[in-house]
Amino acid sequence: MAKYRINGFDQIKAFYSLVFSQTHPIKPQHASLYVFLINQNNRNNWVEWFKCPYDLAMAGACISSKKTYYRCLNDLQDFGLIKYEKGINEWKAPMISIEVLKDTSSVPQGEPLVEQLVEPLVEQLGTHIYKLYNLKQLNLLTREDIKVKEFLNSLTQPDPLETNFTNYTKHFFQQSTLDRLGMKTNIKPNEIKLVATEFFDKCYGDIMEKRNKFQVEQYFMNWVKIEGRVKEALSNQFKKHKL
Repeated sequence: MAKYRINGFDQIKAFYSLVFSQTHPIKPQHASLYVFLINQNNRNNWVEWFKCPYDLAMAGACISSKKTYYRCLNDLQDFGLIKYEKGINEWKAPMISIEVLKDTSSVPQGEPLVEQLVEPLVEQLGTHIYKLYNLKQLNLLTREDIKVKEFLNSLTQPDPLETNFTNYTKHFFQQSTLDRLGMKTNIKPNEIKLVATEFFDKCYGDIMEKRNKFQVEQYFMNWVKIEGRVKEALSNQFKKHKL
């Protein structure tokens, strides 16, 4: 068959002009089937006549009833939109021809915008903004990538408890703090540091639970009041230093 004389865009425009003219009772199923038939004619390179099996047309037009499909097909022919010839039996596909329509331009036009919807930026955004919203990079990240990245970041972040312990240690082993605690606990100046070292070695878990350095000091003073604790601490530290 020779190539037919249809322009798909003009045909759709003319069809919807017909819809808005209300000269024919065009329903949703009519529009759905007609647009599908134009699609099929396009796939057949705009031949004048083409075959279209009913099951294919029903699926493409979202029509579930065979009776509704043939009624729509007859209606489209009565509206002057198509021509069709039945197959020689119910198993043979009908032959269909799309009638060329002329656009009457009866479709209402949308109202033009009077004002701009988005105001342009007065100043250019900083470079860091562009880096933060780099869509290409964001699109590359899957949920799994983000979870892995968060996990790796957590490994590099300092443990808050470890940070507290370090701060407590720095405060505790200042000479002024040691002197003050030595006077309160009656520990000799040359022994207070050894006792404090043993305290931090033995009581690591308890120290980590303290909220601030003053609670650590109070716990230390309570710890050294236990009978024999200072003597044991000095003995252990002496053995370590000797080794």
